[in-house]
Amino acid sequence: MADFRFQNWLKVGVLAALIAGGIACTRGESKSVEEILRSASQRFSTSRTGQVLANGVSEKLDGVAERLSRLANSTSATSVKDLGQEIAQYLRELTPAAGYTTRPALNEIIDQYIAIAESQKLGSGDLSAGQAATVRLLAARTFFVLESELKGIRFGLLERESQPG
Repeated sequence: MADFRFQNWLKVGVLAALIAGGIACTRGESKSVEEILRSASQRFSTSRTGQVLANGVSEKLDGVAERLSRLANSTSATSVKDLGQEIAQYLRELTPAAGYTTRPALNEIIDQYIAIAESQKLGSGDLSAGQAATVRLLAARTFFVLESELKGIRFGLLERESQPG
């Protein structure tokens, strides 16, 4: 009798695992890192089209975008560290003009770029596939946050605050 119960529990357990595994599996819904990066970059570029931005913002955004593109295509750990430091500096300069709801996301991203720039784990050789994917996803996230800001305040907060009335 005990053997029969064990077999039933075993069957139920295997069936539950198969069902749970089927639910957890992707169904062609996920995108590759390259697709995510391409989408983020295109959305950022589209949001920049025809934008009139506060003084100096366009140049800083151009600098960030150019470095993000180089970062996404880089396989050298040394290059990634240098670009991470440069991107963090550009984002620091843009943050005071960003909307209040965008600033926490920008500060979190800045911290991630600083961590990359100071990382000992990256070494000085080529990035592993996992490291390269992580860097590309961070670049995509940066594009998405910048695009979100361009749809809102457009980095014009300091300019608006300095205007009377």
